[in-house]
Amino acid sequence: TRRMHLTSSGLSRLFTVSDESGAAELARDWAATRFADVRSDSTFSESSDEAEQLDVVLDLGLDPVPAPMGDTWILPADLIYGEPSVAGWPVPRRSSFCIDHNNETRWEFRIPLPEGWTNATVPGTQSLGVNCFRYSVNYAVKDGELVVLRSLKERAGTVAAADGIALIGRQFQAIMELELSPVVLTRKD
Repeated sequence: TRRMHLTSSGLSRLFTVSDESGAAELARDWAATRFADVRSDSTFSESSDEAEQLDVVLDLGLDPVPAPMGDTWILPADLIYGEPSVAGWPVPRRSSFCIDHNNETRWEFRIPLPEGWTNATVPGTQSLGVNCFRYSVNYAVKDGELVVLRSLKERAGTVAAADGIALIGRQFQAIMELELSPVVLTRKD
């Protein structure tokens, strides 16, 4: 398992991948699909084949983070979540759902609170899933930053029953809707 720590323009992302081969290449590909303006001086490095963490420093041309409106700060979904963590789900799905191996992916996103803010109310923790997968997202304010931790745990198995497939489809849809929603914070000082 590799931990990838991506830092850019005061924003920080940390995510964990199970595939140990080509972690730097995976980070480079992820950055290229997520950010249009990854510059050539971005750094992708890992200390050794046994490295537990891959540090990635990106020089990005990001749009400015929206300013708060009074005591409310609305952060766009794509800033917080990036690319969707689950794929689209055909409705109706006519085939079984199969996960061929156990896997866990974690994402960590950090952004400093606006100037003058020391604390804020954040959305509640969300947890979705069924036997073969579990998705969770937790929002917190720590050390003057908004911290968003997400996790997707997949367990090897196959779901063939129509009602099980429909339940997974509803859970996937709920995850996609969550990741398309802005994150709203309210100043609490």
